[in-house]
Amino acid sequence: MLSTQRSGSTFLCDQLRLRGGFVTHEYFNARYYLPILAERWACLSPAGVLDVPRYVAQLRSRRAGDNGVLGVNVHGSQLPVFLQFLDHLTDLEVQVVRVEREDKLAQAVSMAIAEQTRQWSRHFSPVATPRYDPDHITRKLEDIARQTAMIEAFCAVTGFDARTTTYERMTADGQDPLSVVDGIEFGAPQGEGLVSKQRGETNREWKSRYVQDCLALAAGSDPHSAGLVRRAGRRLARSLRLVPGGRGK
Repeated sequence: MLSTQRSGSTFLCDQLRLRGGFVTHEYFNARYYLPILAERWACLSPAGVLDVPRYVAQLRSRRAGDNGVLGVNVHGSQLPVFLQFLDHLTDLEVQVVRVEREDKLAQAVSMAIAEQTRQWSRHFSPVATPRYDPDHITRKLEDIARQTAMIEAFCAVTGFDARTTTYERMTADGQDPLSVVDGIEFGAPQGEGLVSKQRGETNREWKSRYVQDCLALAAGSDPHSAGLVRRAGRRLARSLRLVPGGRGK
C-alpha cells in the first residue's frame, strides 16, 4: 500500500485486518515502528546496526496472515527506507494499491491538526489545542505533493502497476473499501473496527478560513494576512510543479 498521511490508508489497513486476517502497518517507518520492532525481534547488533535480512524474515514470519498475505503500508516519505529492503521481498507476488484523498486541502488541514495535537486517531488523547496557521497548512499541501511525486517515481522505476482508491470512494455509502484488492478472499469482519472519522468543526472551520484567506489575498483586501498567505501561495505553487501534470491545474 502506497499512501500519504491522513489519506485513509489506516482505515484500509483496519479493513484488511478485520476481513482478511493480516495486519497491514508501517513496518518501514524508521522514525517509530521499525526501531521498536527491530529491537523486539532481536534484529539489532550490540552497536545498534540493523540486520536487514533478519528483520524481513521476522516480519514475514510474524505478521503474515494464515492465508500467507503480508500487508505493508508505505508512506511516500518512507520510500527511501523501503527501497533498502525491497531486494529481500522480490520472491513475493506483489500487489500495489495506492490510497489517495481527493480533497487535498481537507487532508492538509487534518495533517496540520494532528501534528499539533498528536491525536492521530481516536485512541490518542490530544496534547495541545491546535492553532490555525495558513503557512502550516500550505506546508502540509506541499508535503502531500512531494510524497505523491515520490510515489509516482517509485512506481515508474519499479514498474509496479498500482491500482488507486480514494478515501472518499472507500467511505461512500454502499461501497466495499476492499474492492480495490484482487486475489484475496475476504470474509465478514472479525471484531470491531479501530478506526473512525475524526473530522470535526475545527477541520471545517480551518478549511473555510484558509480558502477565505487565499481569496482575500487574491482580491488584495486583507493586508494583515497577505504576507502569510502570499508565502503559502508561493509554496503551494512550487509544490504543484512537483506533481506530474500539476503545472497549470
